[in-house]
Amino acid sequence: MEGSAGLKNKHLEFTLAAVSELSSSWASSSSTPLIARFSADGGILELRFHQESEFIDGFNVDIGTSQLFKLGPVQSLCVSESFDTNEEKSYSRGVAIQFRNEEESRDFHSAFEQWQKEDVIQGTLLVNERMLESYIIARERFLVPNGKMFPSIGRIHMAPFSDEYLFVEIANKALFWQQQNYYGVDLTPLYGSAFQGYFSQPVVDAFDPRLLVSPPLCHVIDFNEIKEEDLYEIDIPLKFIASVGTRVHGLACWFDVLFNGSTVPRWLTTAPGAPTTHWYQIRCVLSQPIYVMAGQEITGRLHMIAHNAQSYTIYLTLSAKMWGPGAEQGGILQTSSCKLDLKEPYYRMSQPQPYTLAQDQQPHQLLQAQDIPIHTEDLEEPELLQQPSENSGAQLQ
Repeated sequence: MEGSAGLKNKHLEFTLAAVSELSSSWASSSSTPLIARFSADGGILELRFHQESEFIDGFNVDIGTSQLFKLGPVQSLCVSESFDTNEEKSYSRGVAIQFRNEEESRDFHSAFEQWQKEDVIQGTLLVNERMLESYIIARERFLVPNGKMFPSIGRIHMAPFSDEYLFVEIANKALFWQQQNYYGVDLTPLYGSAFQGYFSQPVVDAFDPRLLVSPPLCHVIDFNEIKEEDLYEIDIPLKFIASVGTRVHGLACWFDVLFNGSTVPRWLTTAPGAPTTHWYQIRCVLSQPIYVMAGQEITGRLHMIAHNAQSYTIYLTLSAKMWGPGAEQGGILQTSSCKLDLKEPYYRMSQPQPYTLAQDQQPHQLLQAQDIPIHTEDLEEPELLQQPSENSGAQLQ
C-alpha cells in the first residue's frame, strides 16, 4: 500500500498485479505497473485505475454504488452500477482485480469498506441503512468543542401525489396470481397476499414534480442536537391542502441536507425536478387511493420504526377530511393505510417522463431547497382507522 494515511489526504493507492473489465477484452499486463487509487476529488468518492501514470478511461468506479467480492486469496471482483445516457437504462459492470499477495488483498478490502462508509452517511429517504446513527455516535466521540457537522441539518420532505400510471403498473404485477389453472394449480387464493406484497414496496425513482397534489411539508433533523435513540422511531403527523381535484395514490418523499460552511451555506437536494442523484426520490403507494377536491384537507401520519435489517418499517395513513358545507364539524370521509418495508424497495429508477395534466390541474412551481419553509408546529393528528384487510385492495377502480 502506498500514499495517504487515510481519508484526510483524500486519496489512497494500491499497486495491483492485473485488472480487467468483464464486458470488454481489455486487460492489464503484470509487466506494467498498475495503480488502484481511491479518490475524493470534488467530494465524489471514486476508485480509479492508473497505468504508467495515466488514468485508464472508463475504469472509474463510484464507491457508493459498488460492491466488492472476494473470489480467491488474491482475486476480487468489483461490481458497480452504471447508466447509459443514450439508451436511458442502468446496467451492472464488473472489474476483475488481481493482487500481488494476500496481505495487499486484505488491506484493499478494508480500505474499500472504509471509503464506502464515508460515502453512505445518508440513504434513501435520508434514514435508510441507519448510517445516521453512526454519524451521531461519531459526533459524541470525536467532535471537538465548537466543531462543525457536515451536514448539519437534514430535512425529509413529503407531499401527496397522483400517478395513475404507477398505480396500474404495480397493480398489474399481481395479475399473474389470478390464474385459475396454472399447470393445474389454482393461484387465485394467493392473489390478495401478492397484491398487498407489491404495494408494500416503496418505489425508488425520479418523477415529474407536477404529480404532486399539494405543497410539501418537511420534518427537520438537526444533527447537532438529535440523539441516537431519537432515530429508532420517527413519527411525523401529516397535514396538506389539496391544490387540485384528483385521486391521491400515496405519499412522495425526498430529502435535502445543509452543509453550513463558514462563509456560504450549501444545500444538497434530492427534490423532484432538481438534477437527479443516486438517491432519486421515494414514493409510498396506497393500494386503495383516496379522492380529493381542490381545497380539501388531507391529514395522516407517517410512522417509521427501525428494525434489525438496517432500515425501517413504514406505516402510512392518509385521510381526506370533510369538505364543503358542514366541514367545520370535522370528520373523515375516506382513509387509506399501508405498511411498507424500506429495506425492500421497488427500484423503478426511471427518468422523469412527461405527464398529461388533468384539465383542472396546474403544474406546481418547483421549490428550491433553500426556499422550502421548515414546519415545526405541532399538527393535530386524525384518529387512525384500522388498516384494510389483506384482500381489501383486490377490487381495482
